[in-house]
Amino acid sequence: MELSKFHDSIANNEPTPVGILDGYTALEVAYKVMDQINEALYFFS
Repeated sequence: MELSKFHDSIANNEPTPVGILDGYTALEVAYKVMDQINEALYFFS
């Protein structure tokens, strides 16, 4: 869903639903969460 909205914004030369800074921050948080999950899985295995 998000990718199709992003594609439509680019294709129609319209603003994206999420700004670049917000998108970057969301990815940064997601990667930190994934790192913590992987560390916990390694610790408990």
